[in-house]
Amino acid sequence: LFPAIKNMVNQAAFLAPQITYACGVLFILPLLLFLTHWVFRLKARKYYALLATQTKLAASVAVSLGLIGTFMGLTDMVSAISGSLGGEGDLAAKMGAMISSISSALTAMSFAFLTSILGVTVSVLLLVSLNFWEFYYETENNTGKNPEKVPSENELHALLNRITLLEEINTNIANKLVYIPENTNLSELLVVN
Repeated sequence: LFPAIKNMVNQAAFLAPQITYACGVLFILPLLLFLTHWVFRLKARKYYALLATQTKLAASVAVSLGLIGTFMGLTDMVSAISGSLGGEGDLAAKMGAMISSISSALTAMSFAFLTSILGVTVSVLLLVSLNFWEFYYETENNTGKNPEKVPSENELHALLNRITLLEEINTNIANKLVYIPENTNLSELLVVN
């Protein structure tokens, strides 16, 4: 498994060094951000939000770089094939040009496919890593809650004052409703009081 991955990365670095190194940097940056959070014990949810945003951005850019590499490789392939088809001359010269362009076309196709695979691989690895990194931040949320929080004396007094005020209002409304005679107009009494 690892020799195949090493071979793919070596081929990608040989054929498309800029895209390979850019994908490598995009892979390392979110990892460094997570390690920074881990070293400094930054477990707040806002740090996970930052990590998630940066990881998703890096994954998207990696796929975009792979797609750009694909288009570059396909363009080079078409150019190599079309270059061999044009021109004047005898059939033997055209066949020789076509055979030599096959090598260029295959190299261009390798470039196209390797950059696509590299971009998607980096993206998948980043997004899978993000799922595992989330557990680090969620443990802080579960341990940070204190379900047995005791209210302070000031909070209890404020609640008692509110309850007392509501009892007075309720008593006043009940007293007014008791004094309403049955045969009078209710709206007139409410306006007067």
